[in-house]
Amino acid sequence: MYVFSRRRQTSPRALRQKTMAGKSVSIQNDPFCVEWDVKAGLTINVALRTISIILGAFIICWTPWHVLSLIIGFCGETCVSDLLYDISYWLCYLNSPLNPFCYALANQQFKKTFLRILKFDWRRN
Repeated sequence: MYVFSRRRQTSPRALRQKTMAGKSVSIQNDPFCVEWDVKAGLTINVALRTISIILGAFIICWTPWHVLSLIIGFCGETCVSDLLYDISYWLCYLNSPLNPFCYALANQQFKKTFLRILKFDWRRN
């Protein structure tokens, strides 16, 4: 019973609440804290990877249009070809259908579910 209550006290939420309150939390001699800390670190890494992939796709899709719009604003419409502007414009629209693939790259569970949907496999597993 002591182990369960001790583990319960050192959950990531409890650690966040303790550190948010301005108190320092010592995890050096507590094996349960270290275990929770590793799990919290893995969760943070997964979230960081997901956000990085989605943000990278957003930047790649939207930056060309913004750069060309600035060039057109300063130089006029004669500096940028219509074809290049149209490609950059449609690249902005490509960002939305690209997002599910970005999530699939970053999250294994989402990838499995997304592939099942693409294969028209409607069973619940």
